[in-house]
Amino acid sequence: MSQDDITILSGNPTPEEIAALTALLNELDARAREDAAQVHVPRDRWGTEDDQYNPSAHLNVRYY
Repeated sequence: MSQDDITILSGNPTPEEIAALTALLNELDARAREDAAQVHVPRDRWGTEDDQYNPSAHLNVRYY
């Protein structure tokens, strides 16, 4: 993320304030990406324990 990616809607921030904001947003983005990379969820959640014992999974429903 660069300073060009940020739009200031109001106020008159100094270049140092914009640089600090950019650094903060870059750090938050890096942490979020790192946390997301450590999550290992199977892509195919079919047949998980939550679904196997769901009483509403196989209702006796008649469609007209």
